[in-house]
Amino acid sequence: MPPEFDWDADNEEHISRHDVASYEAEEAMTDPERVGFDVHDKGKKGIVGHTEDGRLLFVVYVVRDSMYRVITARDFGPYRAILGGLISVLFLPVAAVSYAGRERAVD
Repeated sequence: MPPEFDWDADNEEHISRHDVASYEAEEAMTDPERVGFDVHDKGKKGIVGHTEDGRLLFVVYVVRDSMYRVITARDFGPYRAILGGLISVLFLPVAAVSYAGRERAVD
């Protein structure tokens, strides 16, 4: 069963300010090669994942009533320098991601 997402005008409008559509955030969150991490803020979690078009997104969400509510989503590019090192330490085999394509690190 696919995950259910909780969308309303507030969170859809918020991510649209970052030029991200709700379907893109959903695609990134369901990317089988996504990298997840704890945000350490009121139960929030984060992922870095690709859309079906290869866009690499940074998505922050919470789980409420078994549904995923996206808090924010944006291109990973500006956060790469900050989070890239952290993610590479935590998830070494999948750390090498390419913003332009879908390249992945190998063992």
